Amino acid sequence: MTFTDHLYYLVFIVIAAVHLLLPGKSPRQAFLLLASLALYWTIEPVFVWILLIQVTLNHVLALSMDRGPRKTLLLASLVLNLGQLLFFKYTAFFLDNLHGVLGWPSGGGESWRSWWLPVGISFFTFQIQSYLLDVYYRVLPPEKSWLRVALFACFFPQLVAGPIVKARHFLPQLQVLPSVKGEDLLMGVQWITSGLFLKVVIADNLAQYTLALADPTYTVRHALNLLVLSWSFMAQVFGDFGGYSLIAMGLARCLGYRLPLNFNAPFLAVGFNDFWKRWHISLTQWFRDYLFLRLSMGSFLKGRLYTCLLITFLVSGFWHGAHWSYVVWGGLHGLGCALETWCTRRGWRWSNPMVRGLQWAITFQSVCFLGIFFYHTSLSSALGYFSALVGESWHQPLILPRMADMVFFLGLLALHHLVIWCREASRSFHAWSETMGARSLLILLNLLALCSMWGEARTFIYFQF
Repeated sequence: MTFTDHLYYLVFIVIAAVHLLLPGKSPRQAFLLLASLALYWTIEPVFVWILLIQVTLNHVLALSMDRGPRKTLLLASLVLNLGQLLFFKYTAFFLDNLHGVLGWPSGGGESWRSWWLPVGISFFTFQIQSYLLDVYYRVLPPEKSWLRVALFACFFPQLVAGPIVKARHFLPQLQVLPSVKGEDLLMGVQWITSGLFLKVVIADNLAQYTLALADPTYTVRHALNLLVLSWSFMAQVFGDFGGYSLIAMGLARCLGYRLPLNFNAPFLAVGFNDFWKRWHISLTQWFRDYLFLRLSMGSFLKGRLYTCLLITFLVSGFWHGAHWSYVVWGGLHGLGCALETWCTRRGWRWSNPMVRGLQWAITFQSVCFLGIFFYHTSLSSALGYFSALVGESWHQPLILPRMADMVFFLGLLALHHLVIWCREASRSFHAWSETMGARSLLILLNLLALCSMWGEARTFIYFQF
């Protein structure tokens, strides 16, 4: 049962009502934890027990840091959390590469892939590890209540696909009794309907067209079709993941909790660095705080900004999936950020509106082209797409009806970004958009779009991560 199931929202209304009627913090938190585990059980019944064991072990490690060897305990947490992630997610990858290097009989990795991958393991692992890192660096004291640590790690709106919440931001919210006002409910419903609009109207409808990116289907597409397909796939990923994040924020707000913004109109970005300030913000900040800054301040790589930047993006790419194509995707994004940083540090500025417009177009198309490495788990298939784009594809027939349908949904996404751009550019528009009337109007428009253009239900893309 997921965010796109109608039954989910009936269950959520019951959960929210019971949660607000229960007296005291502990009963509410215990109920929310049970509800979170029950909802996760409907997706991954076996992994619930592993989840609870991991929470308990991390809780013990964090408490022990007050009186035990801190570095040893931190290392133990890294082995526990990252070891589990490597085991479930990357065993097939290592077996495949060992097969290639050592000439082992084929099929080792493929047979391992037949095992299920626990949904949301990457998000849960990074979230619980951030708690241990914050305790180690004395950003916050260890939480004495197992219940609060467990709820922080398993909170159902964002358990499966983020945003990745830091303990320093969420645990303090559990120290007070949450209250929900009418404004919170209205804002929560607005985020939920906006998230559903991005997911089921934009992402799910575009998904039926982006299947043409598969190998070897792209070889019989015209270059313009391939170009629009690259736009459509990144729009699909944003609608899918950005939609999930908005729904998670809305559900949490209706319960009285705040989750961080995970996407901020990423296709308005001017440059790669700006893109990563707008795209998957919680993951970007996680890598910045716990990897990039630690590398750049450490003795080994101190001052080596571009090396630290590239390492961070390579690890980020590998986090997304156990394929070399993800590593290439992350590395190329890292190179783009490093090049921009190098230019900026030398005083290069792009203040001219026409130059910034050109930079926006280059950023947008570059991000969409690099998304091909995100789509294809095979490097040869991804490179084949680019070969088709610049090769014989200009002689293939142009499929106008499909391209027109894709452009329609891309236009809806452009309107979504236009509203955010107006909020950023105009204080008066921003103030109006915060009023109850504006929020109610947006909810109505979202509901009309959902009723008329609900796409075929598809699994959230980031569930595999």
